[in-house]
Amino acid sequence: MRTVAEHRAAVLGLVRPLGTERVPVGAALGRVLAEFGYANEQYREPEKN
Repeated sequence: MRTVAEHRAAVLGLVRPLGTERVPVGAALGRVLAEFGYANEQYREPEKN
């Protein structure tokens, strides 16, 4: 009989991280960011001094 640690190692040996994809903000609900997001220059508010 396998231990929990052995089963875990076997399962983790079969899976790989998913790649990234670009999706519109409205379609991203429930997803996790793979990298930092930013607004294009035209959508940024001017910096206040």
